[in-house]
Amino acid sequence: RAFALEAPGHDLWRNDAPLDRSPATDGVHSAELFANEARTVVGAADRERPLFLYYAAQTPHAHFINTIPRHVAAARRMGFSGGDARSDVAALVAALDEQVGAVAGAFEARKRPLVFWFLGDNGPEAATGASAFPFRGAKRTVFEGGIRTPSFIYAPGIVAPGATDAVTRVVDVGPTLLALVGATVRGLDGRD
Repeated sequence: RAFALEAPGHDLWRNDAPLDRSPATDGVHSAELFANEARTVVGAADRERPLFLYYAAQTPHAHFINTIPRHVAAARRMGFSGGDARSDVAALVAALDEQVGAVAGAFEARKRPLVFWFLGDNGPEAATGASAFPFRGAKRTVFEGGIRTPSFIYAPGIVAPGATDAVTRVVDVGPTLLALVGATVRGLDGRD
């Protein structure tokens, strides 16, 4: 089923209903709306039951528009002068940091065990000024710069702090999360 808006603005839906188009949502970067919705879902969830949330942050991404001034200021504090593509990327990374921190904070407020897994889906969009240096390639390539992305797990009291140079892929997420809760499912791609 396809949906289209007849007026400018966002085209965001919650299940089968369009998200309210009001001053509270129009003109707000969609990444902010996604983070706010994730925090709302976490806050409204039953604290006595486990909660799984798939939150797909879209920042940074290609086609930057309306970078938020506080994130531009954060990029300037990181040494980016502003007004160029790399500064826009840095501002969007600052936005991502703020948004992920807010969603993780909502989970921590639940006072329940937390497993938070952050991972990227592909390398940077080359035309935006983002870089995968020192790796060759970018998004839409099979070179290391196109497929190597950051990933970390934050799970206090569940996963010991540390680092690994093991190669992991998105297909490893399911088996790893299942192992963390003591479940075993045969026939899945990927490994714990």
